[in-house]
Amino acid sequence: MNSPHPPLITPRHAFAASLVLAATSVAIVLWLSITWPLSADALGMVAGYDLPRFFKFLGRFHPVVLHTPVGILGLVLALQSFALIPRLRGHLQALEPAITLGLWGAALGSIPAVVCGWFLGAEGGFAAAELIPHKNFALFILAGSVLLVVLRHLPAVTASVWPRRLQFVVLVATAASLAAGAHRGGSLTHGSEYLTEHAPAWLGGPQAAAKSSDPAVYAAVIAPILKARCNECHNDTKVKGKLKLNTLAGIMAGGESGDNVIPGKPEDSLLVKRSTLPVDDDDRMPPDKKPGLSADQLAVIRWWISAGAGEGLKVSDAAKAPEAAAALARLKK
Repeated sequence: MNSPHPPLITPRHAFAASLVLAATSVAIVLWLSITWPLSADALGMVAGYDLPRFFKFLGRFHPVVLHTPVGILGLVLALQSFALIPRLRGHLQALEPAITLGLWGAALGSIPAVVCGWFLGAEGGFAAAELIPHKNFALFILAGSVLLVVLRHLPAVTASVWPRRLQFVVLVATAASLAAGAHRGGSLTHGSEYLTEHAPAWLGGPQAAAKSSDPAVYAAVIAPILKARCNECHNDTKVKGKLKLNTLAGIMAGGESGDNVIPGKPEDSLLVKRSTLPVDDDDRMPPDKKPGLSADQLAVIRWWISAGAGEGLKVSDAAKAPEAAAALARLKK
């Protein structure tokens, strides 16, 4: 009777591969840290770099590739949690190959997620107070994912049981970092108040403001327009062009390209100029062929700037200007 063929990958081979994975991860992080260190400038923003075009292209894939390790780590945590349930503990052995495969998938998926995220952050325009903690969580997740693979195969060279016991602790810590890092990433993309914007007051949501019969144009019309069209890239945590559009102070301060709003001069204000450029113009805002401001929105913004761009201008003031009044009426529909 023929003896069975030996496995293509022995436990010792798998352990050696896990060490190669760990060494490769360390080398990649050192390369990124030395070549493009992410640090804060005098304004509290992450200093940007003139990255090669291809690296910028890879950076835009960060929101796509990060979901691979996130989903796999969540699945592995669920499978490993079966060991905590006495009735299911006996079935854990059958899940061991899937858990091993999942740990490798999470570790290998974490590498491109970190690399792409690093390239995205190195473009600059992000608040250091949000990006740097997000980066640190990402590095901890990568380190935890790789360590899980090493611990998974460590029993091949030692008879000790501590690698298995430590594995679940590292898995829980990595998953907790994943949740915290994801929150930081969401704040970078959507702003720090995105999660609680519509939350009940008892969960930390904003108190509902009393409705006025004659509200301020900025608060009731201008701010919501900018929030819908511009604030994704121009807020407290993501400040493209060093321009903030989520507050009146930021709007009036302008950015690195010049005066965003010049009171009394709407056609000289960059807010109007760049919003009316052709879609294929590189300076047009919003960029990348995203939906721009409508004719009615621009009409109200032009009136607001021509009237002085004051916070106290009321809707009733705009009603005295026929074009602005007609635009406001259509926007309310």
